[in-house]
Amino acid sequence: MGRQGALQPAGGLLYSEADTRNFHEILFVIHQAVSASADGPAAMRGLIEALLAYYAGRFRGWYGLDEAARRIEATAAGFDYRDRAAFLVGLEQLMSVAGRVNFWIDAQMPWYEINETLKRVVGGSEAPESSRDAQNRKGRDR
Repeated sequence: MGRQGALQPAGGLLYSEADTRNFHEILFVIHQAVSASADGPAAMRGLIEALLAYYAGRFRGWYGLDEAARRIEATAAGFDYRDRAAFLVGLEQLMSVAGRVNFWIDAQMPWYEINETLKRVVGGSEAPESSRDAQNRKGRDR
């Protein structure tokens, strides 16, 4: 048994929603850190570049969000790490893009159906019987 390199539709949809939300939150944390840092964004450049490259690759490779990946890369290429104010403006623009992409994915999510299916499968008649439940049932049936 092994992965074949592709997510099933539910995995891609669920993970992309979570990843875009997490990306937006990470950008917010970077904004807070750069705003509070005496050294500005230059001191965090390596980490910021690594995070942006990671998410651009993930969005493109796993979810087919090519335009989001291009925007991340274009913004990252244009950052001026010597100018805190200009850096923060660019970061805020990227946060806006990340938030809109997450909102769009969230709007595509069939949340009601997912929740109802989980309730039925995990807590209902389709839920697999645990070994403890099977032992308890056998003890009662004697």
